[in-house]
Amino acid sequence: LTAACQATLLNLVSLSPNLRSLDLSNNRLGPHGCSEMVAWMKQHEKDHFSLRSVELKNCGLGNEGLCQLVPILGALSYVGASGNGITSAGLQAVMHSNSMIQLQLLDLANNQIGEKGLHALTQRFQQEHKRSLWNPKQLTSTIDTVILKNNAISSALAVSTEAFLKVHNPLLTLVF
Repeated sequence: LTAACQATLLNLVSLSPNLRSLDLSNNRLGPHGCSEMVAWMKQHEKDHFSLRSVELKNCGLGNEGLCQLVPILGALSYVGASGNGITSAGLQAVMHSNSMIQLQLLDLANNQIGEKGLHALTQRFQQEHKRSLWNPKQLTSTIDTVILKNNAISSALAVSTEAFLKVHNPLLTLVF
């Protein structure tokens, strides 16, 4: 599949009400390959579709493609975006968006995310965690686990981040 197959993806998701998982790995979708599917999912409440897991490993998403997924990160439980050339700038853009994120697992392994991206991730969810301590109903975004293996994150940074999270956000698990 390529980005030109957007209509096929849209039909697959919109006409398959029982589709729970979609693996599009190793297709040349590029940054805009999922845009029509995302637009349809954004228009319809998550009660109107069953898709909860999207695997996009090695699809050439880049930063722009990751940002295209932001509107549906509140409807999915798993997003796999390993090996897509995503950098800190892409992760920062997602974390600085005001959209809800409700993921159990976000796989960002084998990308080019560094210290700035890691900082944006931990800062976003530290703020969410603090807010929820005062009023649990204010918790708008959560991610249980983020996989960051084989990124531009030093082992020293990984260790210090894990220590920080144990104190400031024990609900977030990072896998380095």
